[in-house]
Amino acid sequence: SAKLSGTVASACAAQEMLPDARIHVVDSKFITVCQAMMVVEAARMAAAGQSTEAILARLDQFIAGSHIYFVVDTLEYLQKGGRIGKAAALLGTALQMKPILMLQDGIVEVKERIRTKNKAVMRLGELAVQETAGRSCRYLGVLHAAALEEARQLGDELISQLMPAETILDEVGPVIVTHTGPGVVGVAFYAE
Repeated sequence: SAKLSGTVASACAAQEMLPDARIHVVDSKFITVCQAMMVVEAARMAAAGQSTEAILARLDQFIAGSHIYFVVDTLEYLQKGGRIGKAAALLGTALQMKPILMLQDGIVEVKERIRTKNKAVMRLGELAVQETAGRSCRYLGVLHAAALEEARQLGDELISQLMPAETILDEVGPVIVTHTGPGVVGVAFYAE
């Protein structure tokens, strides 16, 4: 997401430096597993000989129809990164509040606040089921940082309910963990 990272701006600068190259910069407006789903789809289409225009149009569909929700184990890292204030972090910790976060138009927003992490992880699954209702789940991604068992359990439950065409279980990288801390669990999905 261009609103979370300078990568898109760097890619646009490279594109301008190489005007004769066939470079197309796409602001995914997402992070981690959602980007992986888009890359896989684009690579398959390219390998099948699809046109650049068709691939870019498909990526636009993915951007419009993808969702990612995640819950953090502690509010400490969000507070240190300036995402929430110290008072909110202390109050949330005292009340065992776990915000369910989402990416909305490329930025992190709070979807809901749930008491206890177990309930919040269960709510991630409920959101995925609700938002894919009546549609076919093409991709399901479950992400985590040092929370493999929670992620596996969530993934197993969602696979049986959503029957996605493809599933990704992935540990998030260090940049994400810097902002969320260890223990983050999330779900990403695209349905048509």
